Amino acid sequence: MPDISKLIANFIAISDSVIIPGFGKLSKDYLPAVLDRTVNKISPTHFVLNFDDAILEDKSDSLLHYISSTEAMSFETAAELLQEYKKNLTFKIFEQREIYVPGLGTFYIESDSIKFKSESIDLSAATIDALPINRKITKVEQAIKPKTNKSKVLVYRILIASIIVVSLVVSTFFLTNKKQAEILPKSGENNPLTIKTDSTVADSIEHREADTEPEKSEAEIEGKSFLIAVGTYGGIENAAKIENLLKRDGYKVLTKQYKSGKVRVSVVIEGQVSDLNKALNNIRLKYDKAAFVVE
Repeated sequence: MPDISKLIANFIAISDSVIIPGFGKLSKDYLPAVLDRTVNKISPTHFVLNFDDAILEDKSDSLLHYISSTEAMSFETAAELLQEYKKNLTFKIFEQREIYVPGLGTFYIESDSIKFKSESIDLSAATIDALPINRKITKVEQAIKPKTNKSKVLVYRILIASIIVVSLVVSTFFLTNKKQAEILPKSGENNPLTIKTDSTVADSIEHREADTEPEKSEAEIEGKSFLIAVGTYGGIENAAKIENLLKRDGYKVLTKQYKSGKVRVSVVIEGQVSDLNKALNNIRLKYDKAAFVVE
């Protein structure tokens, strides 16, 4: 079984960002080299990671392509492993309230939402000793040291200055190219193995309405059946995988295919408002936090 966390850390090392479908986006924030005279050290260019849980969709499927090619597995197998990893990661974060992912940082819960604290990752192996300032050479040292030492000191200073200039140039380059496109090729829209979580315009409107007013009184809708839209997926095969997982957990599943070929997967909830709210929370936790109640 491949280590998905390690694969994600390796992928972010060669790209500016990575999107974990249905979970969020990690992106680099580059920090330039710094000369600190208080400790006489030069800190090289480094970066920290930022987390955005509002970006859930990766149309290019860059991470899936990377996992598939690196582990020599099919795209479908990579998609299933990533979906299971996302579900387990979300469950552990809410269960333990805080978990550390090596190579990335710490995910934790704050105000019922997922927050992230990054590691500081150097782009160089270690800090470099800087030259001393205004160091005075005693007459004894001048008498002992040969004249060639002056040329060595000059070469040393030129070398250190060159390192500083190169570090600053590299940091400027990364900062100006931070928002460039993902380095891996994009997959086609008709790829039947690609898991899509994009919604139609109508889905988006319903989702916003569900966010602003997700509940009704029990007296108003008591005894009715409720419909929760889990997500809209590209291709029947992808929808079928989600449908099987939901049925395994005991949900009654309905599917609807649009003219575009995308399939919406929904579940029917029978009972009271409390049953609806409980099911909605469970589905958002285990499957897709963008799930919403269909009015």
